[in-house]
Amino acid sequence: ALPIYSAPPPRVNLAPVITRQKDTFATALESAPATGISPTQLMEESGLGSSWVYQTLRALGELGVITQLGRGRYATVAGQDVREALSAIKAGNDQLYREARATVDA
Repeated sequence: ALPIYSAPPPRVNLAPVITRQKDTFATALESAPATGISPTQLMEESGLGSSWVYQTLRALGELGVITQLGRGRYATVAGQDVREALSAIKAGNDQLYREARATVDA
């Protein structure tokens, strides 16, 4: 019998896809109607998962970039930049990762 050989899967660069999804998320949130947009709509439009969408909505709310209009309805606060806030959230998460990594490696 021939040995079973499984080649490693090819490396795929998902960064452009994720960047596009996050941009679509920001556009959908910034262009939401006066009644707001739901997390489900944001997931459908962006292709991002529920945990990412809910965590990001919470973080954007904490930064004062969005407001919750009612149960499950969100809108961007006038004058706020969702993309800029997403970059700030990522920078904070990256810093937290570096600190945790340094603690683990110590």
